[in-house]
Amino acid sequence: MYPQWVEIYRAKGREIKKIGNNYYLYEYKTVYDKDKKGPKIKSGVYIGKITKQGLILKKDDSEKEKPLAVSAPLEFGATYLLEVLCADILENLKKVFPDDAETLFSLAKQSLIEPSPLRSKNIIYKNSYDIVLHPDLKMSPASMTRFINKIGLERDKQVNFMNLYLIGEEYIIFDGTRLVSYSDNMDLARIGYNHCNIEDPQINVLYCFSLSPNKAPVYFRANAGDKSDYDTIINAVNEIGINNAVIIADKGFNSEYNLNFLKENNLKYIIPLRRNSKEIDDDFDCSDIAGYDGYFGYHGRIIFFKVLSKHEVVEKEVEKKKGRGRPPKNKKTEYTVESIEQDMVVIYYNEVLKSSEYRDYGKRLINHHNSYSAKDMAEAVKRMGTITICSNEEINPVKLYEIYKEREIIEDSNKALKNVLDISDSHMQNDDSYNGWLFISHLSLMMYYRLFNKIKEAGKTSELSVSELLRMLRRITKQKINGKWITETGTKVELDKIQSIFPEYNT
Repeated sequence: MYPQWVEIYRAKGREIKKIGNNYYLYEYKTVYDKDKKGPKIKSGVYIGKITKQGLILKKDDSEKEKPLAVSAPLEFGATYLLEVLCADILENLKKVFPDDAETLFSLAKQSLIEPSPLRSKNIIYKNSYDIVLHPDLKMSPASMTRFINKIGLERDKQVNFMNLYLIGEEYIIFDGTRLVSYSDNMDLARIGYNHCNIEDPQINVLYCFSLSPNKAPVYFRANAGDKSDYDTIINAVNEIGINNAVIIADKGFNSEYNLNFLKENNLKYIIPLRRNSKEIDDDFDCSDIAGYDGYFGYHGRIIFFKVLSKHEVVEKEVEKKKGRGRPPKNKKTEYTVESIEQDMVVIYYNEVLKSSEYRDYGKRLINHHNSYSAKDMAEAVKRMGTITICSNEEINPVKLYEIYKEREIIEDSNKALKNVLDISDSHMQNDDSYNGWLFISHLSLMMYYRLFNKIKEAGKTSELSVSELLRMLRRITKQKINGKWITETGTKVELDKIQSIFPEYNT
């Protein structure tokens, strides 16, 4: 017999078992035992635990704790920020590529957040929050190959999209960069001039940047690698239909044919001259600062300038003859007035630039002493430290220099293309897939500059790069546990840095 507070639970069909110092209540039933040829009690279902406070019933199976439903952690921080920051890019893609907009947008984000070959796109997609934002995208290696090729064939749509970001009268920077390609099936991949003396087959990619309303890439065009820069600008202007803009370009684009074309199409330009240009007076001593018209400060350096010619309309008397030969002696010679538009030409001198060029030239003399003479050095020194800029726009010489120096942004973009986006070389197999691949890279570069401009607005460019910002953002993940999204962040220091640039950012 057990204590009374235990025995009160004994009843027909119930039995009590003592295990250790605890008491438990079970169901039982009587069965016939063939071996003993008599009745036998067989324990049944466990009912609960008996305590002095009462019977604690076992939990029903439906009440038992179920295993957690857990999804894999998804990269969230960078993916979601770009989704919000670049929402207009997605909307404009939907206007031009209604069936492919989300795939293009997701691939562009991937290319910036985690550059990778096509075969890895599906894995990255399934491990990013894009699988929630843009579900059911087809990103298998085979799908990607077909997709990239399809987008490359739709150059008209690419141009229509890029035209949405060319708004009104503005300054547009033109520059070319060379990208290596190892495919034998590409007509674009050819060996041509490269200032780095790279002899691999290359594609000459022309890029355009707009300076307003924000500094950002607006256009690209792939050209054959053996095509020089000055051969590419006319096709670009015709394709995108630029008007009412000021073209800023490097001296590689400067040719009489190009300048005449721009004038005929009512386009303004700011383009430097080569140092051996006939428009630069050989008698002018560039190193004699007393001969300059003035100076100004630029990024802590003194820049001297001299206006060699002004932008103006010159009235010129030209003898007009009727018929062939000399006019009759008794007939008065007729004259007319011809309007001649003259470019503004300004030479700028920078002592720091001269020192750098002098040092570089000296290294060439030492390394190739049989190729250069003292006379060559003397001629080169005459123009060291100078940049001569011509323009058909009426503009202050100081402002002219400042606008031209905005070209540095496109040099930074070339670094971003080759380093951040990792597209210094391509393994695309044909021209169409290459153009599709370049278009996605163009979208990524647009996103890159959205982040860069935000960092610049916050005054953090000396503290934080786009790559570092993306690294911190990638550490923010989301994981679904029992139907609820749980966010994991990096350190508080990193989160504070992110929110100093994006105060509205909330994980």
